[in-house]
Parts: sequence; structure tokens; C-alpha cells
Amino acid sequence: MIEPTLLMTYALIVLRFVFIPGPATLLTVARATTSGTRVGIATGAGITAGDFLHTLMAVVGISAIIAASHVVRAGEISGRGVPRLPWPARDL
Repeated sequence: MIEPTLLMTYALIVLRFVFIPGPATLLTVARATTSGTRVGIATGAGITAGDFLHTLMAVVGISAIIAASHVVRAGEISGRGVPRLPWPARDL
């Protein structure tokens, strides 16, 4: 079991990271304050669309590597972990 003091420390550190604004947040706030609400919403929507596309491409790319890999289909990777995933990709 995790000690309560350790859990509380971890929770406070994670909570602090949640409230630190990233570059996307700062860009959206800057655009909204200088150009208005409509531009801020458009900036946020563009960032969201870009994040979605990036995630989709990552999923498709990894799925293609796994689908093309004879090592993964043979089940050899299951006991050896993720660090072996790049090796089948080099043969593509």
C-alpha cells in the first residue's frame, strides 16, 4: 500500500502540472486578448484539430508497423516488452 504522505505529495505535484499553462494555452489566450473571442475560439479549434490529427497519424503509424511485423504476429514480442518494437520496423 502507498503511504498517505507519499500519495499526497504525488497528487500535489501532478495538480501543479495541471495548472501550468503550456504553449498552446498561452497562444490561445494571447490571440483571444489581442484579436477577440472569435479568433481565440478558432485558435483553440485549430490546436485541437492538429492534436487529433497528430494522434491519429501516430496510431496509424504504429498500427502499420505492428501489422507488417512478422515478429509481433508470431507472438515473440509479448514476453520481451516494448523496447523490441523498433527492430521489426527496420525491415519495412
